[in-house]
Order: sequence, then C-alpha cells, then structure tokens
Amino acid sequence: MALNNISFSSKGIYISIKRCYNYIKFQQFTDGIFLMTINDRLVINFNGGIMARYTSLDPNKYILIRQAAIDLFYKQGINNTNMQEIAKEAGIAKGTIYLYYSSREDLIDHIFNYSLSLHIEASMKDVEIQSSNSEKLKKRVKNILFWNHEYPKEASIVSAYYKPVNIVGTDDVSLKESYEINKVFLQEGIEQKEFKELPLEFLCKMFFSSVEGISTYIRKHPSVLEDEKLLEAMVETTVAGLRKVK
Repeated sequence: MALNNISFSSKGIYISIKRCYNYIKFQQFTDGIFLMTINDRLVINFNGGIMARYTSLDPNKYILIRQAAIDLFYKQGINNTNMQEIAKEAGIAKGTIYLYYSSREDLIDHIFNYSLSLHIEASMKDVEIQSSNSEKLKKRVKNILFWNHEYPKEASIVSAYYKPVNIVGTDDVSLKESYEINKVFLQEGIEQKEFKELPLEFLCKMFFSSVEGISTYIRKHPSVLEDEKLLEAMVETTVAGLRKVK
C-alpha cells in the first residue's frame, strides 16, 4: 500500500491513496480509527469519524491531467502555467486535480520523474548489445538525441530542471541516474584499457560536456539526425578524447 499524500488541516487529516487493491484496511491509533480504502480519497477527522469520502479515483485521469500539464508546460513554460489552466486543458474542474495531485509542486515533480524515466529508458535501447564501452556510450548519445527530437515536450521538462555539469558536480545533478550509468561504462573502459587512466570524475565531466554541446547544436539543427554520416562523426567526438592512444 502506498500513500500518495497526507496533509493536515484544522478540520482533519486528508489522505490520498494511489494504488488500487480489493480490500479495506482498518488501523487503530490513539487518536481514533483510520479507515483507508486503496485508490480512494478519504477525509478523516481527529476523533476517527469520516468527514467525507470521495469515489474511487479514475487511473485515466492521472494520465489526462499529466498530459494536459505537459502540453501547457511546453507551450508557455512551467512557471507561466497554473492549476486552473491545466484543469481547463484537461477538461475537468480545478478541484478535481487536487484529488489526484496534492499540489502544483506534486504535479510538477510527478511530471519531471515521469519524463526522466522515459528519457532513461529510451537512452538504454540496444546499448548493452554494443561491442565496446565506447560504442555503448555513443549509442546512448544517439538514443538521447533522437528521443529529444521525437518527444520534444517531455524532453523540455527534463531540460528545464537539468543542471549543467560544468556548473555543478556530477553528484548534484537532476540527471544523476544517467551519470551513474555512464560512470559504469567509463570505469569498465578504464579497467579494460580502452579509456585513458585519468580520474573517473574528470572523464565523466568531459564526456557529458561534449554531450551537452552536441545536444544543444542538434536542437537548433535537427536536420543532422537525417544525415547518418555526419551524425556518426559528431557523436564520435564525444568519446574520441576518452580513448587511449594506441
């Protein structure tokens, strides 16, 4: 059982529960009995009485609200979009959003994590079948470039929270999971004498700085993605400086 949100007010405790199971669970606390139905939203007062009970939440509305928010964030920016506009775009009442997302910040966090998970998943397609660590890194770069182009709305969400590696350390970035994946390939490359024996952190920053550069360039010149030779030559530059000179 996973609680999506618990918030407190002078009237009671608001509990929003996400996942759907076919049972009801009672729990006895000193302040009263909390009745929790999964995928329902309950409002429970401090003496244990149920003040209000909403109907089961519609899983499709999570998707509807999320997509409406993504569309608006892409069109007018995250900071310029409020919950009223998202509700209107989704075709629901503003109050309905709060049954699914406890706040604007909760919705934004959900959308960022959702977009980032898509980014990571797409970046790993066919990576493990590559013949070397260099080729694995290059495949990830290509995957990311094509995903950014094919899913510009979700990519813009990831970019909005991305902290450039030349400004912050690789342990303090929004794409930390992606850094960790690349560190594995870089470490293996060093151990297998494929990459230069330099500090791992240095190689990681060097690689990601190159990826940032090519991503920015192709965002402005997407036609590069249609030129296989040029794309290969550009992606090759992201790993060329990592390799040992033979």
